[in-house]
Amino acid sequence: MLNFIGCGSALNTQLGNNGAFIKKDNILFMIDCGSCTFERIQKSNLLEGIEHIYILLTHTHPDHIGSLGDLIFYSYFLMGKVAEPILTVIAHNDVNFRDVLRGMHVGAETYDVIRIEKNESIDNGNFHVELESVPVTHMKGMNCFGFVIEYENQTIYYSGDANDIPVDILNRLHNGEFNLFYQDTSKSDFEGNPHLSLRRLTELVNNEVRNKVFCMHLDKEFKREEAIELGFNVVSSITSSENYLIDDYSKIIEKLGGEKITINPENHKTINPFDIDLLNEDDRSEAFVSSLENMYEFIETLHGFVLTQEEKDELYRVFMKVNNATHQIQLEDIYKVFLDRKTKGIKAYQD
Repeated sequence: MLNFIGCGSALNTQLGNNGAFIKKDNILFMIDCGSCTFERIQKSNLLEGIEHIYILLTHTHPDHIGSLGDLIFYSYFLMGKVAEPILTVIAHNDVNFRDVLRGMHVGAETYDVIRIEKNESIDNGNFHVELESVPVTHMKGMNCFGFVIEYENQTIYYSGDANDIPVDILNRLHNGEFNLFYQDTSKSDFEGNPHLSLRRLTELVNNEVRNKVFCMHLDKEFKREEAIELGFNVVSSITSSENYLIDDYSKIIEKLGGEKITINPENHKTINPFDIDLLNEDDRSEAFVSSLENMYEFIETLHGFVLTQEEKDELYRVFMKVNNATHQIQLEDIYKVFLDRKTKGIKAYQD
């Protein structure tokens, strides 16, 4: 439901500053606008066709508000009518972002503001979202908020930066009230941690609802595979080339009967890419079936579970949709689409 411009912590800029968005018709709804965010927005052409921008702020740390001034200026002078605000900042009454913008000499006339105490509705054309603010603990003396978001019949929790899950929110998760649950999660685990450690998340969240939980705001030490093995999901950003990075291919190579070649000056082994037999039509069909089976086996080996027939059927549909005419496997694309669709609960591929 939510897409991510970046999914990294303040010090993990390779993944971009954590921030989510919804793009609906000519409306862009964003959560936070960190120091790296404006550049990523431009590189991804996210502003194309946009006539109004809403930015929901969780707190005022630089990795969540650092390039907000840049985006305000860009929207004010280069989008829509010159010198007419098309960007609205949404924030709780206790989040003092105006002083931050004032310090950047971003004038109040360049953007609009919606203040939230507890609940707020945003309506613009076909775009409608309901917001409920949730106070969260992050750093001492700082006002920080998560949000319950109602959008297109989905109830979403977005933690912002938080080192705990409020009791009421956790109860609502276990009672099945949330469709999606996005939680600030770090591998770092120490006394006074301003973020929720994966260890603590595992203690708090029951196995039965972990499939709804998405780890975000990932620090450098965070291991995607570890969280997935524990039953959680992990967000990926739209501009990330690290979506499905596998740290160790050894198990997969062994399982699929391949050979691992170590590259060093003492190794004189060569690989000839032209040493390939041409296939006749019958062999081509057999190779296609084998490719599918290898894909299933790859995913099962990677995550340590057995795919159901329904999941295999879904993978096949995605395979046929995403692949090119020569049936050359593009596993990253196929697996990304499969995970996205599995997350959203879509049972059949539709054009």
